[in-house]
This record gives sequence, structure tokens and C-alpha cells, in this order.
Amino acid sequence: MPDLLYTSDFQRGTYRLIELGSKELEDCLTSGQELVIKGLPDDQAVLCTPDKTFSVVQVNTSNSMLLTEPQFDGNLLVMDDLTSTIELIPSQARLQRIDSLLESTLYAGPDADEGLLAGKTLYTRSDLEQMIQASAAELEQGLKERHVFELNGYCRMLDPSYNIVLFDALITNAVIHNVNATAMQTDDAMACMRLYQRDPDPVLTACLHSTCDRVQDGWSYNTKRAHRLAGQVVLASSRGREWLRHDFESAWRALVPNDIPFEADWDTLAGLYVDLEPRTLGAKVEHRLTYFPASELPLDPAQRFAKLFERKDKWTPEQMKPFLDAISPNNKAAEALLLKFTRSQNLKGQRFLGSRIK
Repeated sequence: MPDLLYTSDFQRGTYRLIELGSKELEDCLTSGQELVIKGLPDDQAVLCTPDKTFSVVQVNTSNSMLLTEPQFDGNLLVMDDLTSTIELIPSQARLQRIDSLLESTLYAGPDADEGLLAGKTLYTRSDLEQMIQASAAELEQGLKERHVFELNGYCRMLDPSYNIVLFDALITNAVIHNVNATAMQTDDAMACMRLYQRDPDPVLTACLHSTCDRVQDGWSYNTKRAHRLAGQVVLASSRGREWLRHDFESAWRALVPNDIPFEADWDTLAGLYVDLEPRTLGAKVEHRLTYFPASELPLDPAQRFAKLFERKDKWTPEQMKPFLDAISPNNKAAEALLLKFTRSQNLKGQRFLGSRIK
């Protein structure tokens, strides 16, 4: 039986034992790919491969684990006495910080921009790479989904209210100047928007990416994106208001450019609003909704479900789904969260989800 040897300056906690829970992590280490640990002082740390994010979780053990090094005489030199290991658990990229960092400097036109930036913090692409807990590939996708653009070396996002103004100018002037709005050349599209104001090219390009699709001959407006943008502007501009559904639909329709066909497809607004409990006034039933953006909910599952049930105590699975997308990569993960945090009940033949925690 070998003896355990300790040096005079032995110090517990010098090493950390990390469990690699996936072949992808093993391959990254053996192939020499970059692994980066990210997190601000108050964050739970994550480890990022080039295209995946893993939560770094400390797991305490009841027994000590000795990390040793064999010696030439057959004894073992104790390098550390470990009471915990580190597990790397696949995680969703934590992209919401993009919104919180850039929301105070939303671009709302050249005139507004002159006074907007005084005393505000601007962020470069390098800043976001360091501060956002996401792999390089996931961060790139998150920036594209938010149509982030660079202006004077800093990352910015379009104010939705100004974006709808630019889009309205695009469609209106395309009709006036006989430009085919389903096959616009880039120069023609930008010229239509510049008839309103002379915004820099990155701003106009961001508007095109957020409201149009790339087609073979240029750009074609996307009806669903246009409807979602208009609905978002109406909802966000009246935060806290409880809309009667037909009143909201009228305001929504009014903000969509006249030359864009409109039909109230509520699925296009998924994750932006919540239906409230119907209110009965005599023989009349009023259906109401209010602004409730999924992007502002916590990423921690327990905290997110607490916010959902704080907003209302019963949800249908269909109503809840868009509010789980950011924390569940697939249907299996979403079902696991529902089993953990919700209790299912049938009311008048319809399935509802209530909170499991009272």
C-alpha cells in the first residue's frame, strides 16, 4: 500500500476537477480549439466552445477526492484534497444582455441621435464578445436576429418606432416611383428611404434586413415581419395598457403601411403580448391583452415561471410556448420544464397550466 505524502506548503483548493460531459468538449480539448470562460462578477460562469455554451456548475461531494502524483519510490504525492467537481452542462446562450446593453442608445434618426448619446455608454463588437455569455457563433446569430449594425465603430439597434417610419417611407416611395416592392434593388430601396431622411447606409441596411427578405433580384418586403414590427410598436408605446382586442387590432392595422395587405395573424406577435382573463359585462364578453415581451423575462427557469404566473395564474400550453423558447432548445426540454414548474388541469375540456409552487 503506497504512502500518501504531503508537502509542507500543501494548500487545499489549488486545483479544480472538471467533468467533460460530452464528446464535443473532449474533441475541443484534444484538437486545441479555443475554450473561453465568460461571465461578469455577478454572473454564473459559462464555458464557450466556438459554437456552443455550457453552464459551469460546482457539485459538492460527501467524500474527499485526492488528486495525487506517483513518485519514483511508489508513494503518492497529494496535490489536492477535493470536495467538489465542476460539471459542464449544455446551456442556452445568454443573449438577452445584448438588448439591455444597447437599449439606451437605440437609433431613432440623425436629429435624435445628436442629443441621445450624451452621457450614454456605447459598446464595440469587441465589448459584446467579452460581455455576452455566448459562443462566437451564437453571438453572431443573436446580433443578426436583432439586426444590430455598427455606426462609427459602435454597435447599435434601431428604435422600432423609427424602423416603422423608415419602412413606411420605403413602401410609400416605392409605389410613388414605380419601384417593385417585391424585387427592389438595394440602391433603389435605400433611395426610397432617403427621401424621408438621410440616414447612414448601416441604418437603412438594418431596416431592410428587419422588414424584407433577400430575393434573387434584390429585396422583397416580408408581410409577417412588417405586421410584427407594427404590433410591437403599438404594444411597446402603451406599456401597461390593457387593450380590448378589437381596439388593439384597429391600432395595429393603422400602423401597417397602406400598401401592405393586412390580416390579423396573432401568431406573428407571439412572445410580445399576453391574453388576459376575459371580462364579462352583462351579456358581453370583453377579450383583453397587454404588452408582455418574452425578451424581458429572466433566463433562470424558476424566475421565469414565477414571472409568468405572477402575470396570470392559468395558461394554455400554446400561450406559454413562445415564453419558453429562450430557455428550452427543443420540445423535449420544454416538456421537462413544464413537468417541473407547472401543474396541468382540465377546465371545460381545455388543458390549462398552473403553478406547481404555491
